[in-house]
Amino acid sequence: MLSRFLTLLQLSTANPAADSQEIVRHITLLILFVVAVVLLFWGKKLLHVILFLFGLTGGLAIAIGTNNFFFHLQGVSLAVYTVVLALTGAVILSFALTFSFFLAGNTLAFFAFNSCKSLLPVSCRETWCLIVFCLLCGILATALKEQAIALFSAFGGSLIILDVLFSLIFQQDALLFLQGGFGILDTATALIALLLLVLLTVVGTMYQLGKIKVRS
Repeated sequence: MLSRFLTLLQLSTANPAADSQEIVRHITLLILFVVAVVLLFWGKKLLHVILFLFGLTGGLAIAIGTNNFFFHLQGVSLAVYTVVLALTGAVILSFALTFSFFLAGNTLAFFAFNSCKSLLPVSCRETWCLIVFCLLCGILATALKEQAIALFSAFGGSLIILDVLFSLIFQQDALLFLQGGFGILDTATALIALLLLVLLTVVGTMYQLGKIKVRS
């Protein structure tokens, strides 16, 4: 991916009409890949940073959702409202650890369910299944704490890596796989992606918990 990006950069230098959108896409994918690797192998060590980002993202989502449904703010008012809720969520999750683990477990369970929903039996795709799964993952995260954050961060990093690979192989925009999940893949490709997701998650979790050590 890095070599591909450097090639595009050279082309843009030689030819001012080079596709700038393609360059931006590859920069985005490179950043996502770095973030994914950090989450995959060092997520547990960056616990407070991850919780801060979860809170920031959650607060931002709540601000956008409530504004769209209730307040309909615009301009400066919307910007202030969004920033305040985003920072509030970030601060709460950074310091209220028990609540943070529960909410982080719920958040990743939501992403996991949506990504894998197309692989589940039709009877397991109902909203109540999502709610039960999120609650169970939240309780699990609260009970296991460090083990849970290692598992969840490894899973999150693995999902982002799959998204980067999907974008590169199929020449698609970044984050498309995270939005569409396995449902946008054919059956064979989805099974390969699922196996890769499980393998990366297991390796990342075991590494973070000290079960796998790299000799220096």
